[in-house]
Amino acid sequence: MSLASGFSLSVAYVIRDLPDIMKEKFGKTLTIYIELDKGLTKRFLVTREMPEDASPRLHSRKYV
Repeated sequence: MSLASGFSLSVAYVIRDLPDIMKEKFGKTLTIYIELDKGLTKRFLVTREMPEDASPRLHSRKYV
């Protein structure tokens, strides 16, 4: 049994002000969305926008 098996959560990391080379693919922001269900990865997305059905803890940072 994994230590993470007791955890269910969703987290989104939103990265703003991407460099030009990344803006071509993702636009102004990049969202990394991770959803765990009892320690197992239910969803892992790298996308332009937050999934409509998501209600994650949100972390937003400027690209450095």
